[in-house]
Amino acid sequence: MPLQLGCNYSPALIYLMGRDAADVDWIKLSRSETVDGDLALAGSVRPVLLHTLPRAGQRPELWQSYDWAAMERRLRVASSPHIALHFDLVTDDWDCPPGARPGGREEVQAMLARLAAGVRTVQEHLSVPVLVENMPYHDPRGGSPERKRITLQPEAFWQVIEQTGAGLLLDASHLRCAAYHLGVDVRAYARAFPLHAVREIHVSGPALVPGKGLRDRHLAMQEEDYALLAWLLGHTEPAIVTLEYGGTGDGFDALERNDPQVLEEQLRRLHGLLD
Repeated sequence: MPLQLGCNYSPALIYLMGRDAADVDWIKLSRSETVDGDLALAGSVRPVLLHTLPRAGQRPELWQSYDWAAMERRLRVASSPHIALHFDLVTDDWDCPPGARPGGREEVQAMLARLAAGVRTVQEHLSVPVLVENMPYHDPRGGSPERKRITLQPEAFWQVIEQTGAGLLLDASHLRCAAYHLGVDVRAYARAFPLHAVREIHVSGPALVPGKGLRDRHLAMQEEDYALLAWLLGHTEPAIVTLEYGGTGDGFDALERNDPQVLEEQLRRLHGLLD
């Protein structure tokens, strides 16, 4: 099956497609607060990739209150081939077990069990395959909690994917940011992931922020980003590559993140690379 191209939903994308200046196979939605209205509009243009689930490591009681019936209805309307959730934990998700230091063996295994349980919960309630997405990483002043670093380790993905049968959504910008702050080569870092499980790849341009290092910003792709994608495509067999440039809501009103001409050029180059 030919490799397909997706793109973030944005007014710029709809404008370009309306003028036959760009084309994609999938439109991606990621804003849960506007998902139904966005789905009605985007779904009238192309099939939709839904990416609105909470993170895998959230507290179990929050999963119990999730509206699964509404999500299943959206999946049917969207024709989404899978759904992804972030392979992530935040401080509020976790109570450190008594006597276990952050990042200690007992806590690591408990965290991985929590992440796997979150994936299984989604699998039990929804009818499409579930993917887990790697996250970016940065070192705030004073250092970052070890529990945050756990979810960045390729070994954690191997364990959870083997236990649950989930697929992998590999975000290339997240790979670059995590590798930068972990002090490792991005290709060596990527190679350690279970690349056989990749079903979708996300691409966009990160930004080097003075005093903060490389951050995920969903900017236009640069040459390094295209080169990394080409390398990843030589080591994986995804069904879809999705451009995450452009969007709606806070932070996407700046022209640098929603320029129709820049979007058109990126989609043109991606079509050439994927073909």
